[in-house]
Amino acid sequence: MSSKKRKWSDEYVQYGFTCITERDGSQRPNCMICNARLRNSSLAPAKLREHFLKLHGDGQYKNTTLAEFKVKRARFDEKATLPVLGFVPINKPILTASYEVAYLIAKQGKPHTIGETLIKPAVLKMANIMLGKAAEVKLSQIPLSNDTVSDRIEDMCKDILAQVVADLISSPAKFSLQLDETTDVSNLSQLAVFVRYVKDDVIKEDFLFCKPLTTTTKAADVKTLVDDFFKDNNLPWDMVSAVCSDGAPVMLGRKSGFGALVKADAPHIIVTHCILHRHALATKTLPPKLAEVLKIVVEYVNYVRNSALRHRIFSKLCKEMGSEFEVLLYHSNVRWLSRGQVLNRVFAVRVELALFLQEHQHRHADCLKNSEFILILAYIADIFAALNHLNQQMQGGGVNIIEAEENLKAFQKKLSLWKRRTENDNFANFPLLDDCVSKIEDVSGIGDISVPAELKQAIATHLDELAKSLDGYFPTRESYPAWVRQPFTFSVETTDVNDKYLDEIIEIQQSQVQQQLFRTTTLSTFWCQQMVTYPVIAKKALEIFIPFVTTYLCEQSFSRMLDIKTKKRNRLCCENDMRVALAKVKPRISELVSERVYWLPIGETECHVAFSRLLHHIRAAPFKESLVKGPTRSSPIRGKSASLNWNTTGACDIGSFSAFSSSHHIKFYHLSFSNAAQRLAGVATLYSRPVDKYIAFMVTSANKTVALSDFKPLHRPFYLSSNKLSFHLAKIQYLVLNCWYSCAAPNSSLHG
Repeated sequence: MSSKKRKWSDEYVQYGFTCITERDGSQRPNCMICNARLRNSSLAPAKLREHFLKLHGDGQYKNTTLAEFKVKRARFDEKATLPVLGFVPINKPILTASYEVAYLIAKQGKPHTIGETLIKPAVLKMANIMLGKAAEVKLSQIPLSNDTVSDRIEDMCKDILAQVVADLISSPAKFSLQLDETTDVSNLSQLAVFVRYVKDDVIKEDFLFCKPLTTTTKAADVKTLVDDFFKDNNLPWDMVSAVCSDGAPVMLGRKSGFGALVKADAPHIIVTHCILHRHALATKTLPPKLAEVLKIVVEYVNYVRNSALRHRIFSKLCKEMGSEFEVLLYHSNVRWLSRGQVLNRVFAVRVELALFLQEHQHRHADCLKNSEFILILAYIADIFAALNHLNQQMQGGGVNIIEAEENLKAFQKKLSLWKRRTENDNFANFPLLDDCVSKIEDVSGIGDISVPAELKQAIATHLDELAKSLDGYFPTRESYPAWVRQPFTFSVETTDVNDKYLDEIIEIQQSQVQQQLFRTTTLSTFWCQQMVTYPVIAKKALEIFIPFVTTYLCEQSFSRMLDIKTKKRNRLCCENDMRVALAKVKPRISELVSERVYWLPIGETECHVAFSRLLHHIRAAPFKESLVKGPTRSSPIRGKSASLNWNTTGACDIGSFSAFSSSHHIKFYHLSFSNAAQRLAGVATLYSRPVDKYIAFMVTSANKTVALSDFKPLHRPFYLSSNKLSFHLAKIQYLVLNCWYSCAAPNSSLHG
């Protein structure tokens, strides 16, 4: 005969207790201070008062009022009570260390498995040697498994994106975009987008997103992808001032290109063509005589490099002759600096190359003994070195239209000067050519080389064509206002009196503080700092500084993608890794750690006890649906000493076990407990790994979603081969249980 059950009264809160309800409906007092759970028979004022006075009466809760205890109870009922199951929360330093290591892994673009295969074993080995066993045990608690690192990177990725989006929304000026598309190692098209915006009186550039184009790569597909991102993050096109991309028809087609589609929705947006791509196109012009020399040089390179044997022989020859270089560089039409680097390398090893080609009887071996060929080679190596220098001046982050135009105009003016000097036999601007002409004895054995009139005419023609080509790709446009570049030397008297910017310009010119600021900061930063004091002219100036003029950041990100998404990681969705690796905004790791709670068993030896207590709450509860791949619901999975049975009545009986039978595939999926007292749905995956022996949970309440898990649901099944017949419960590597708890029973023994 069962004893009479006592009932809970809200008056017991004054003693620091709350109530939990067991499955059989009985109520038990739970101390909110020490988390002690008493029997149902202790639901009496005298016993509860005795517990409070004996254990907590002299502490900080001595003078706690009933109202304060009610507030504490409300907070307590929202907190997980996993400590009663034998679990303790992971220390914050452990979580912080886990995030920091994952951040370093992502920054370096390394595989996520490096945490458990290299970093953690190395740290444990060093700790054991240098600090002793105690330090090794403490460091071994840091979770660095593959899935943990992936989860950490995803958390940091979301945090970085949230910060960037918040900065864009709060920016005092419109932001600009640069975007480009490439194909990764798995032949999947990837669209990379970067953003430039104003924050804290500084123009900043950062990674926005990198998403795959899963089917076609038409302009409409690119536009849809960007639109979806903007919609998900509440970013309107009205906040965009300019878009920069390469010159592909998909991007800059007049009628159906991405730029045309963007301007159809937002006509105010300026769509520009990357000046680096335009520069590469403009410099492809070469007269036939010079183009023939370039063609022969490329043939030289391919002849040597396409054969591993010839490549090794040539390298050994260069080494024996004491050459500065031992390797020729491949030529690539799509690489901006390729021609200049290839030509300079061939010119540097022309003596060794001539000897090598002569020994191998190459059909163009005699060209390197021809003085005119050597002079043309020297000239094109010089001119492409100058073009490479111009290209590099416009590379990098933070380049604006003012800097780019200044470099281009300076180079265009130098071309006419170089032409006049060449006509006067002055080759000072072409050092390799000048060196060949001035030498008494050339390496080819020909003394006192002079530049023929025909070659001088070819050089002058090339410089003219190059200048015209640059004028065509960079036409003269309406220049930016002079006061943007020199606000303090700008003449107000010669300007139209109706100019609305004159008033604020005069005020700036008379400010000694602004003059000092102008001398000590960059031009873009100076105008950013005027947004509050002189908003009219500052906004106009920022319209010039904010737009991108190159797609350098996108090209740089594609190079990084080659390191992140390799052949061995060709199934990786690289956006999270790309954002953490490329973003200049740092993740708020301290906030991420404070928002999450993780639970570990008190010790590995107590793992049986903790797991048994957990199973006590879910054993034999009816379920709505289940999926067990491999064995059927009615067939048991038997071990050496216990079994896991799914019966036909819909009850799940889970007992303790120490081994599974061979070659069984087990996956628990959607265990829905429909008990009226509580509804618990979970996903559990068991699988074997050599590290990170712990149990993790994710608990989400019905009224407030709070992620508390160390891992997300893992959908890879667990296969047990014949050599793993002994699978002890204490050796379970991961049990990830995702729980959704209903507020129908907030006082249940397992609640979130």
